[in-house]
Amino acid sequence: MDTTGDNTYKLGIVYTTGSYLLWGILPLYWKMIDNVSAGEILAHRIVWSLSVFFSFYYETNLLLIGAGIATALPLLLFASGAKRIPLILVGIIQYISPTITLFIGVLLYNEPFTRIEVMTFSFIWCAILLFTFSHSKYLKKVELMIHRRNSVEL
Repeated sequence: MDTTGDNTYKLGIVYTTGSYLLWGILPLYWKMIDNVSAGEILAHRIVWSLSVFFSFYYETNLLLIGAGIATALPLLLFASGAKRIPLILVGIIQYISPTITLFIGVLLYNEPFTRIEVMTFSFIWCAILLFTFSHSKYLKKVELMIHRRNSVEL
């Protein structure tokens, strides 16, 4: 039995889960350093990545340069956006990336998507939409209360 495939699969699960957990925590960190510009955050990520960068082969370095260019703009936009909007909204928006990844896997690479997975996916998005709707209604109530209070004070 070939255990290399099993180990690769398990590592893939661990790495992917770890990356999404870190992406989930990262906006909280950016909120804590809100006096630092998004460009400076990106610059730090680039500088600290160089220690790993120089340990690979030339071809790999070229691929990493291309990947860095391709990911720099989204990272810059995300860092800027996460500092400007409430964390609750950042959390909701972060469901978009795994959803796109799921659709790419199912539609382009014909990966299996069972009925149970469709139901689970549907429940998750129904919950997100329900939460978003209820939270927006709550924010409208708060705005109305603030507006009423300000108009009474005048």
